[in-house]
Amino acid sequence: MILAARLVMFRMKFLAAALYGFFAAVVAHADVLAFTDGDRVQGTFVRREGGKIIFQSLRFGNLSVSEADAKVEMATQSTPPPVTTLPMSGGAATEEEELLARFRKTIERGIVRWWEPWQGRIAVSTDVVHDSKQRSVFVVEARAKREWAKDEVRIEPRYEYREDQGVVTTDFARVLGYWRHDFNGRFFTLYRPTFEREKVNGRRFRPFPYMLLQQQTGVGVHILKGQNRELRVGVAENFFNVWALNDETTFSENVESIFLEAEFRLPWRIAIIQRGVRYYSLRTGDQGWENESELTKKLTESLSLGFRYEYRQNNPDVRVTDYERVRLFFGYDF
Repeated sequence: MILAARLVMFRMKFLAAALYGFFAAVVAHADVLAFTDGDRVQGTFVRREGGKIIFQSLRFGNLSVSEADAKVEMATQSTPPPVTTLPMSGGAATEEEELLARFRKTIERGIVRWWEPWQGRIAVSTDVVHDSKQRSVFVVEARAKREWAKDEVRIEPRYEYREDQGVVTTDFARVLGYWRHDFNGRFFTLYRPTFEREKVNGRRFRPFPYMLLQQQTGVGVHILKGQNRELRVGVAENFFNVWALNDETTFSENVESIFLEAEFRLPWRIAIIQRGVRYYSLRTGDQGWENESELTKKLTESLSLGFRYEYRQNNPDVRVTDYERVRLFFGYDF
């Protein structure tokens, strides 16, 4: 019993030290935006652009400040505060406390420092309808983004579950990746992999249980590029691979496409995101279309309300279902 109690206490101390180190590191290793009037804001320096400093603050989101009004103090320019052990005992530090201190120090210098520049959102959407039929839908998704001087990386996992009259009609999971590299000037290249999995076997094999891997590689040009507006167009080659889950059939196809991406940040903390893709097969002449439009309003620094419209038609594998969705979601921004 004594050994079990000591083990439980050690685990609780270990967890407390880890959480303490996680949140302490965000402040201890943050960059500082120092204004000429004496105000100081902690966060992460992003880049300098057009005489302005782009800074991701911990409390106020993205800031764009004139270089004449502020300067950046990088975290590496200052000595971080010494790591102290948590007062877990009244006497000298024990071996357990020294282990916890080393673990917390590792978190501060590694994991937390790596995660700080990421921005993202966790969102949910659900509805339950009782009329002539009983329907229920639940959707949970996340979005994380990180920017460098010439690169942007995103990852967007999503899960959707739907029942109609007590019968499962949708059990859908998707993970979308995105990497864009900007060259000098207006040109860029991108790689956009997408993985989908649908477990439900519907009538007439539409939808049917499948796994889909789509990879898009392309090049494009920036039509507009600024702090509050971006517009990009380009051409891409798309590689589709589909595996049926109810048998051993597979499908592969290469399709050409043109795409458009737009991001606009408006007053009152409103953002509009648009991405459209037009597929065209030079080999068969078949055409397809995908589109996603999103309108988001930040209610507070951490909470947002959004409206999204999604449309897909004529995937190269005709068994993969087309869809048209309109969804309202609530999100937590970080």
